[in-house]
Amino acid sequence: MIRRAILADAPAIARIHVQSWQETYRGLVPDEYLDRMTVTQRERGHERSLAHEDGTATFLALDPTPAGGAVPVGFALCGRARGAPGWNWGEIFALYLLDRAKGRGHGRALMAASSGWFAERGMTPFMLWALTANFRATGFYRHLGGEPYADRLERFGGAVLAESAFRFDRRIAAERDPTADRI
Repeated sequence: MIRRAILADAPAIARIHVQSWQETYRGLVPDEYLDRMTVTQRERGHERSLAHEDGTATFLALDPTPAGGAVPVGFALCGRARGAPGWNWGEIFALYLLDRAKGRGHGRALMAASSGWFAERGMTPFMLWALTANFRATGFYRHLGGEPYADRLERFGGAVLAESAFRFDRRIAAERDPTADRI
């Protein structure tokens, strides 16, 4: 299940942010950089984003619990693109899932919610950046129709790592078309 995040979700989003980085990027990003990440630091940033109408949206992925509730397992933060070639591009600034939630449709659902939000605002195309060496993520974005269009180098702690941008020219469907793989 996907829903729009509210201010009260900032602590959960911050925990997901830190834990997903530590799970996903260990071996890609220097350990000292990952080990210095704190939930408190990330929480302040997410609180600022959620507390103000700043032209961004945060979507939360939830897993159902046996008691009938739901627990947050991922999020996406999106808004108007920073430095994109077009004035009205959208950008997914962050899309992170806990390892236990990967491969279960949450990533696609977060992409669908974000792309729908962009479409409602006329932000086409939209884009995102991913670590080039994160082959699971880059393969996922290609699978959803993302076209690589730019590369850059970013500093993470003492390391300079390659990132790749993916451009999407259409909305992402929330559900995978089961007939798509039959060709």
